[in-house]
Amino acid sequence: MKLKLISTGIIMTLLLSFSCSEDEIQINPTEGLTKIAEDVAINANTKVEIWADEELFVGYNTLYAKLSDATTGESITESMVQFIPMMSMVSGMSHSAPVDNPTSEQAVNTLFPGAVNFIMPSGTDIGSWKLKVKVRNEIKDVEDFVELNLNVAVPAKVRMQSFATDGGMNYFVSYHFAKKPKVGVNDFKVMIHTKQSMESFPGVTDFTIAMDPEMPSMGHGSPNNVSPTHVSNGHYAGKVNFTMTGDWRIHLTLSKSELAKELYFDIDID
Repeated sequence: MKLKLISTGIIMTLLLSFSCSEDEIQINPTEGLTKIAEDVAINANTKVEIWADEELFVGYNTLYAKLSDATTGESITESMVQFIPMMSMVSGMSHSAPVDNPTSEQAVNTLFPGAVNFIMPSGTDIGSWKLKVKVRNEIKDVEDFVELNLNVAVPAKVRMQSFATDGGMNYFVSYHFAKKPKVGVNDFKVMIHTKQSMESFPGVTDFTIAMDPEMPSMGHGSPNNVSPTHVSNGHYAGKVNFTMTGDWRIHLTLSKSELAKELYFDIDID
């Protein structure tokens, strides 16, 4: 009988432990993220919070929209969410930036993930960024938006590069690691966009990319790399192998038709 009671107690403790773990995941969906801005879409009665992996920078930034009922505070997990970035320049001109909007109207652990590839920084002598976030209150059948002020900084090491062709085409190339890069083989993405207009920056799907990682301070590269190939919407997925900690340089050669462009990104591996 004692053994049966002890076993029952252990099972209950484990069940409670698992239950608490699940609750913590639901309660803390933004743990480890940085809050960027928030406001309330009045007509939709929806509080909109924007979070990111880190403070915003020139380059590819993953953004997470967290929505909640402005009255009750209850999380909203079903909604249309759309990001519309806009830079107002001191010259009087304005332009947008490449965007990956949330692909589902269902939240992932109460967050709607998307991304913006900011192509220039904020600055008093440059201009200012705003992010318009459209949402939809499904219960009220109301669409509304908030407009948030953003600060976009220049990163310590370049994370987005641009170039123009003789034909007048402008391309924007950025990179992204889903997780902090480490020693070993890492999933690696390159994003390529072009400027179709001041408000439209579609992904480019027909580049071929050759990748060659190098450790400049040691004078060697690394084996087992997979050059990025196109998967969707201007995203090219590959794998890069960092064989030791230190300074690394990822050389990329982009080519299509008669166009060939060489560039690189420097990355420190801890």
